[in-house]
Amino acid sequence: MESESNTIVPEKVKTNEKVKESEDSTFRRPYCKWFLDRAFYCVSPMNQLTQYYRHGKLDSCDGNWSNIYQCFRSSLMEVERAKEYLEMTDIDPNKPQHTADVWELKGRPGWD
Repeated sequence: MESESNTIVPEKVKTNEKVKESEDSTFRRPYCKWFLDRAFYCVSPMNQLTQYYRHGKLDSCDGNWSNIYQCFRSSLMEVERAKEYLEMTDIDPNKPQHTADVWELKGRPGWD
């Protein structure tokens, strides 16, 4: 009992409230878990064997680790500073996702 009263337990965990708050509703912080998942999938044997089978060489996973670093770094910044920082990187969450045109759109469906 004596040792329990001497232990130091913080009453409240301090957090940086400025990081949590976002006055600008259009700004979205990147989801860092996605970058971690992507990086670990990239180095997985399944991905490496698929890349070797399809392209004849292993996947170098360029940019994955720098994206993780940039994401975590921006998550520790204040909102305005994080917004400026992410605009200079490839992981700006406000940019629309890149989509490639896989299919040519027809003016008229084929069943008409």
